[in-house]
Amino acid sequence: MPNYIFNKIFIEARYNNALFFNDLNKIQSIIDEAQGIFPNSNFEPNQKILILNNLEKHYTANISANRFIVDVDRPQNFESVKIIAEELLRICTNNLNIKNFGRLGMRTFRGIPKNNLWEANKYIKEKLFKFDDRLFNIVGNNISNLGISFMFTDGNYKTMLNIKSASMQTFEINLNPTVVSEVNLSSMTKTQTVDEILIDSDIFQDGIVDVEFAINNFINDVIKINNSKINEFIRNVSIQ
Repeated sequence: MPNYIFNKIFIEARYNNALFFNDLNKIQSIIDEAQGIFPNSNFEPNQKILILNNLEKHYTANISANRFIVDVDRPQNFESVKIIAEELLRICTNNLNIKNFGRLGMRTFRGIPKNNLWEANKYIKEKLFKFDDRLFNIVGNNISNLGISFMFTDGNYKTMLNIKSASMQTFEINLNPTVVSEVNLSSMTKTQTVDEILIDSDIFQDGIVDVEFAINNFINDVIKINNSKINEFIRNVSIQ
């Protein structure tokens, strides 16, 4: 089994407009209860969005009247994201009195590192397309952006899986802003570019998703799909 780099994981929950989001006391309660995870916060009254941020640990949350997103850059593993997301889901749904979601999804960007893009493209050609260079020479040289994309279902879960060659860049924040809104591209420094085979999985449920199920089961189930079905697919592709 190849060793994966975790590039990014984000979790999105969509729900009907939560009327309590208009109550600033509820917003303050979310900020206070989440401060141990997200020490920085900023409420944008015009856009009606609450932004929570932990610059040191590279994660952010965006909360609005009808959507919730947790975005984690370079997580150590699935479990580290699970702890953050489940706790924030619990805080937000309690304070905003949300009982169910209309859509709940978790998207994961993992990579198998290669020495360069040529090696990554070679893997895609030989393992996924089963083509040699003679076929690609028909259309021309410098073939790039090779990949496959397909969807599959597992019970109530739908998965959109993309596998392709990619160059992924990492950034560091090089200032300590007093509010999240001050973080912009000028405050970031590119630290590394990694050429890799990108495994992009978007696993979701739509319809009515109960909040208690979301908190207690959803992320565990998504982790299992990634660690069993997707990893097994990649393992079998790699040894063909």
